[in-house]
Amino acid sequence: MVTKDASKIDELWKESLKAWFPKGKSDPAICLIRVDVEEAEYWDTPDMKVVQLIGYLKARITGKEYHAGEHEKIDL
Repeated sequence: MVTKDASKIDELWKESLKAWFPKGKSDPAICLIRVDVEEAEYWDTPDMKVVQLIGYLKARITGKEYHAGEHEKIDL
């Protein structure tokens, strides 16, 4: 659902958002999107790009699936 509810925008507003909405809370380009989540997935991968690259290359060379790290599904 998309809304331009001024009271909700006011509640969620932070001054740092002026980088994207220079006219502030009253910027005509600002709106809110409500997302109702039923299921979510996440991957916890190593932070180091070298580790990710080695894992990717290993998968390409061996033809096996690349497993970047922990993966979990969450039912909400």
